[in-house]
Amino acid sequence: MESEVLVMYRLKPVFELNKEITVPTNMYRMRNLHSECIINCSPTSTNDTDKYELEKIKKRQEVLLQKLAEIKKILATLKDELGAPKIDIDGSESSVMCTKPNFSDFGITYDVVLNISVARQYPPYSLLVINKIWPEILIKYSWHLHSSAPSLPPAFKQFQEQLDNKVLDQEPDLNIRVVWKIADVDCEFVISPIKSIPLIGEVNFLRFLTASLSTNTDVLMQTMIDEKLDACYCLSRINNNDDMKPFLQILSNGLENYHWLCGENITVVDVAAWSVIKQMKKHNLGVQSLNNWYKNCNKYLDG
Repeated sequence: MESEVLVMYRLKPVFELNKEITVPTNMYRMRNLHSECIINCSPTSTNDTDKYELEKIKKRQEVLLQKLAEIKKILATLKDELGAPKIDIDGSESSVMCTKPNFSDFGITYDVVLNISVARQYPPYSLLVINKIWPEILIKYSWHLHSSAPSLPPAFKQFQEQLDNKVLDQEPDLNIRVVWKIADVDCEFVISPIKSIPLIGEVNFLRFLTASLSTNTDVLMQTMIDEKLDACYCLSRINNNDDMKPFLQILSNGLENYHWLCGENITVVDVAAWSVIKQMKKHNLGVQSLNNWYKNCNKYLDG
């Protein structure tokens, strides 16, 4: 007797292989990889056009490499003829050289103007001692009282008399016309009101003279000078004693080993810092080495 087969239920097909699928027409149609042979592995199937393009690219590459080789030869020849610049990067001591510049290279063809505000209590004392660090440069001053300033305060009048007492026996290298006026900034150095922008601050005026006159090529020394001139500029803008401390610390760095702020030779940093501190009228700078340095500055610069 044959056993009966029990049928429970019939499953519905998940998909129908013969059913036609409607493909959307709003997109591009891809090639059927199964119906066409799109990859021909035959060694003779290389396109002649592709060969030509490849050869063209190779020729262009050869031309570029040849030009680069020629440029390399030219640079090597120029290097031998001109020589590499000698720059001190070891921080060794070097004296600050000073040469008489042609100020016309900096756009100075007539008198430059230095606007000084009489609203501050004290004048820029650095002008009195510029000849201490640049004795080769002769500077002649002329004076003008702006309409904004009713009169010249006693401290500024004495300052003007001190500069007038310096008689020049030669033609000056730089003519500076000082204008006393009421202004928000202490100093404003103007080379040309049309071709240049003013340099704000006594420190930046000294920075300009340093860039124009100094031939020191010691990179580390120049970096130290810039850093300490920045500290001097910040000190000239600060009235709070607590805010002054970090900048006074920057100035005092190195004084335990050297006589001046940037080594064994006096520099523009000493002049800038001395002038700023002299205007502050501080008797105690909070750092003993800085106090000793300031006393030495008074002896050397005021002497």
